[in-house]
Amino acid sequence: MPAINTALQKKSPVRPVYPVLAFATPLVATLSLGCSRTDDVMDALRGLGELTLGDPPPAAAPASFGDVVQSDHFALRLLGTHACDASGYQRLAPEDSLLGVLVELEARSDQAVPANPFYARLKDSEQRAYGPELGGCTPLLYHPPLSRGETAQGFFNFMVPRAATRLRLLYAPRLGMGSEAETASIELAR
Repeated sequence: MPAINTALQKKSPVRPVYPVLAFATPLVATLSLGCSRTDDVMDALRGLGELTLGDPPPAAAPASFGDVVQSDHFALRLLGTHACDASGYQRLAPEDSLLGVLVELEARSDQAVPANPFYARLKDSEQRAYGPELGGCTPLLYHPPLSRGETAQGFFNFMVPRAATRLRLLYAPRLGMGSEAETASIELAR
């Protein structure tokens, strides 16, 4: 059995310059420079040079072992990824792989939380979605609905192209009697 991959991919920070919107510039300058007329504002802006709005928020780094995403009703912890062997009925094309995502699910409210692979999806950088596979790594995350404080661990398995990048796990269980779903999303290091 291959080892579980818990490596975090490092990315260099990107610091783009944000353009100031043309319709907002006179308003911001008027407020900050104390100008009362548009001509005064434009004269003041010409002397400022390039305007930026500061550093952008940092891009979400791929998750690593132990990272947790929380929603109102549950927490999803990434425990690792694993290359799975295909089951007897599964046929993998040479360009595909069977990826197991090992997670821990914890209920955080009085609302019962389903622990079921059918609520899991994987998306890639091109927004292609991949549904769960029952074959592959075991045990599957399949458990009766969790009550507050209960946890369950297991795999979500997905057949994905080997070339797929920036994979994001989405877990969106239906809560309660209605059709409401609550989604947790975590980017994987692949």
